[in-house]
Amino acid sequence: MSGQGDGDLGRLVVIVIIVAPPLLVVQAFLRYYSIGLALTKRHVLLVKGWPRSSGRQIDLREIVVVDSTSGIIGNWLGVGSVQLLLKNGQRVSVSDLANPETIAEEIRQSLPGSVLQSG
Repeated sequence: MSGQGDGDLGRLVVIVIIVAPPLLVVQAFLRYYSIGLALTKRHVLLVKGWPRSSGRQIDLREIVVVDSTSGIIGNWLGVGSVQLLLKNGQRVSVSDLANPETIAEEIRQSLPGSVLQSG
């Protein structure tokens, strides 16, 4: 068994094991702190920052259904996703948000008429 990891493949595996976890943590940190959702009187503003920066403004009148989801680990960490279903059938999802249930409920209450249910 001695000397089994001395080859090129063994060195590559060690490098991947040492380098990959810190890179994944940095990527998760950057995603978490560069994604945002804001609610105004008439719009939902979405910003997705890293690795591609993009923003979007959605009129509240265009939203049909608002829902939130969290996985097992998301529940444990208090993070999840908010999904919006628009009148045109398009689904918009924003992941890695803290307190997604609270955010979804605030959007629901801001919808015109406030009688729409979650999906």
